[in-house]
Amino acid sequence: MFWLGISLCDYLIFSRNQVQRFGLKALFGFWSVVDVTFFVVMFVFLAHRLAFVLLVFGNPLRVPTNKYPSVIEDAASISRNQITVSFFNIGCALVRFFKFYRFQGSSIQIRLSNAVFRYMLDLIKRSRAS
Repeated sequence: MFWLGISLCDYLIFSRNQVQRFGLKALFGFWSVVDVTFFVVMFVFLAHRLAFVLLVFGNPLRVPTNKYPSVIEDAASISRNQITVSFFNIGCALVRFFKFYRFQGSSIQIRLSNAVFRYMLDLIKRSRAS
């Protein structure tokens, strides 16, 4: 969480500098949207994680028992949502990874973009199948 805070501060400083140099249109570029999406999804993931921890530690289970408390279902639901959000977070991080590379030819960028796009579609198809 510490590194997320540092990364967010760095992004905000970078965005402020970009707005000063290029105006507000710098905030609506492809990479800016990817970065904002990454941070939003990361904070949603952390919110799910915090809710899960508070639920589990706030409602300890007494064992052995013959009862099936609803806390188990609630925790499973939060955990499932957390894994889904984590999947999208990893996807955003993979796309964001390519932001830091400069390629010499535009054809390489097009091929790389198509490869990443096909990879993301494959991941989405596999996540729906399971």
